[in-house]
Amino acid sequence: IEREKALILNKANSHTDDINKNFIDEKSSFNNEFLALKNEFKKLEKENISLKLGQDEQLLELKDEFESLRKVFNEREATYEAKILQLSQTLEREQKESQTLVKNASKQKPILLASITCDDMESGTNSPSANCKTRVKEFLKDFESSHFYEIVPIVDDDGFATLKRVQASSLSISKDEIDRLTRLSNLGLGKDRAASGGQLVDEFFEGLTRISYAVEGVEIKNKRGFIIKVYR
Repeated sequence: IEREKALILNKANSHTDDINKNFIDEKSSFNNEFLALKNEFKKLEKENISLKLGQDEQLLELKDEFESLRKVFNEREATYEAKILQLSQTLEREQKESQTLVKNASKQKPILLASITCDDMESGTNSPSANCKTRVKEFLKDFESSHFYEIVPIVDDDGFATLKRVQASSLSISKDEIDRLTRLSNLGLGKDRAASGGQLVDEFFEGLTRISYAVEGVEIKNKRGFIIKVYR
């Protein structure tokens, strides 16, 4: 019995030693894993701190950049507002001056200063003659672009050959209708002839003067051209 007890005790002690050894081994392994995890945690913590510092630096740089841009924007905005205010004041002043000029001008009737007549256009053309161009140029030298110019067309009173033939024929077209067509034709001719006179004035003053064109022209026997009237 004592021997069996001794054997059982030895087995128990041996088993206890094995358990103790396994515990020590597992504890050592756990400690190693814990230490490794601890080191990994510290490493990650350092990286996190470093990353945070990097982000803070980036945010700081971004903030500085934003502040610089905002400063530039504010300066430009102030400049633009000043320019807009200046332009608005200038526009308002010019509008008032313009209204005053228009108001004063409406009270004054144009005063005829002089006129020149070019009535030597060739039949079938609306171009002024060389002599007319020379005379007009010399005439305009006495005036300024600030003057007002009116162009009145000149048409002859012979009418149109076609309309005359119609009138002389046996066609049942009334004289009133022929007169109406003649008037319309003269208006078209007059418009072209007045335009040629206006072009001479416009070229002389390089487009810097006011020109008007009379709708109704004057009829002069065997004469074709225009009259240039100067007003102030």
